[in-house]
Amino acid sequence: MQDLIKERLAFLEPSHLSLKDLSDLHKGHSGNTGGGHFNLEITSSHFLGKS
Repeated sequence: MQDLIKERLAFLEPSHLSLKDLSDLHKGHSGNTGGGHFNLEITSSHFLGKS
């Protein structure tokens, strides 16, 4: 899953990308449908001038 996320974000040409899989922290929680839980930090010049 992480590789797919990074692949889909590649068009942003990130100068920094940190993707952490936090799915293990959500096992057993109600409402957990088996989807991944991730923390993403991304820096890209494509975000300049955006809010």
